[in-house]
Amino acid sequence: MNYNKKKQVLITFVTPIHILDSTVKKNIKKNQVLEKKLPIEFIYIFNGPKIKQVDLKEIPNNYFLKKSNGPGLARNIGIKKAKGKWLLFLDSDDDIISKNLSKLISFLIIQKTNFVAINFKTNNKRYEKNLTKFQLNFKKINYKKRIKLFLEQKLEYAIIFYCFKKKFIIDNKIFFKNYPYEDILFLLKIYFYNKNNPISYFKYIFYFKKIHNKSITMTVSENNIYGFITAWKDVIQFLKQKKIENLKKMNSLYQYTLRGVFGYLYKRVEKSSSNVTYKLKMKKIIINNLKRHINKNFIASTNYDRCVKSHLIYEI
Repeated sequence: MNYNKKKQVLITFVTPIHILDSTVKKNIKKNQVLEKKLPIEFIYIFNGPKIKQVDLKEIPNNYFLKKSNGPGLARNIGIKKAKGKWLLFLDSDDDIISKNLSKLISFLIIQKTNFVAINFKTNNKRYEKNLTKFQLNFKKINYKKRIKLFLEQKLEYAIIFYCFKKKFIIDNKIFFKNYPYEDILFLLKIYFYNKNNPISYFKYIFYFKKIHNKSITMTVSENNIYGFITAWKDVIQFLKQKKIENLKKMNSLYQYTLRGVFGYLYKRVEKSSSNVTYKLKMKKIIINNLKRHINKNFIASTNYDRCVKSHLIYEI
């Protein structure tokens, strides 16, 4: 398929970069070749403490943040600077399957939806279970049911597996917060404002998610624990403001969510390879950030509930 580069850019790929290593530089060069052939653009937001502005002189569409902030604020810059009709957020250590890029372009040209779920694969067998959760994300269901599944943590919340219509994001003022797991609240808002509009699905594998020891999903730290808890608290606060359902019914669901957050984090800490002293410190952080928000009068129905009963109730 031939494309007229004078026409509007169709897709903007937004990539925050914290470390400018040889692999990232290689990907940037490969992307520059693709930009010359197709109606796409790549925007790079550099926010690493060791990156110097002089290192970026040969990289077009680059934005340099003097302070080392998280990917959320960097992605917000990409949203505002993007020329594309569609936005796709990349992590710098992941890959796109370039052989399917033309197919994605052809697919997006005819889409009327606000966002598109994109098929992916990963190098991590444990992460493969998220593919099952991901398939629920674009299933045709009532948006209130979708939000319920989201609060039950039965959906995949990583925004890297979607293409979003820029106008939809701008019109609804959907931007990222500045903490780890910033995509949780972002995607919840996408679901909320999309209402019952259909969600398209691009069946060809386009995104390759690399999981390594330093990935946020593999790292236990105070900052990551704080980010995960804050993200879910913000989700609940947003939904309370919007009053989408019966208050009593939703409050019960919110409590279920918070117990799930507690159990998930607590078990992650227990299974980590950290030493005993560090684990105790992380567990205390989890308890201190959630004990005021979880009601102790509940019937335990899940493993996470039982974790709360065992480790939190007597702390409240």
